Amino acid sequence: MALADELADPALAALVGQDFRVMSRAFLAWTLSLLGDQDRGAELAAEAAAIARQRAHPPDLAFALAIDALCAGIRRDADTARRDADEGLRLASEHGFPMFAAMHAMHRGWARAEDGDPEEGIAELRAGLAAFEAAGARMLRPWLLLLLARACRLAGHDADALQAVDEALAEVTRCWDVELEELRRELVST
Repeated sequence: MALADELADPALAALVGQDFRVMSRAFLAWTLSLLGDQDRGAELAAEAAAIARQRAHPPDLAFALAIDALCAGIRRDADTARRDADEGLRLASEHGFPMFAAMHAMHRGWARAEDGDPEEGIAELRAGLAAFEAAGARMLRPWLLLLLARACRLAGHDADALQAVDEALAEVTRCWDVELEELRRELVST
């Protein structure tokens, strides 16, 4: 992050298509959130979005908002996830970013489920997951399946939640496995 700040150059960002100040903050925010430092993760994700807004670069902003929504999901902050997802969906629609549209739809679906409308949330999550896969994306699939499992559980669809957890566990490397295993234990014991 310090190197990205030191080498900040609008011409370089334009040449490579992304601002490394945004990328470094976003990835560090995600990492810190996973490690339990959600407050610092939230700060860095907000900084990434602020830099992208200042630069007026839609791809960087769509990415920063997606990471901020992901970090919000880790800390179970549905309000932030929804706010980011709404803005991210507008950007993705205006600029044709199908993968970001899918990710933002899923975060909004999860937030909707958390806010008491799990059936609508599940529908949005499933549509978002299908769009994510259609865009050829795979990296975050276990996380997105975790969001779907949480929403299914809220709706009382424990068998569907368990299926989503099992799908995610079949693909997970070492990122979401602890949280997925915990949810699996809870689902099997009920």
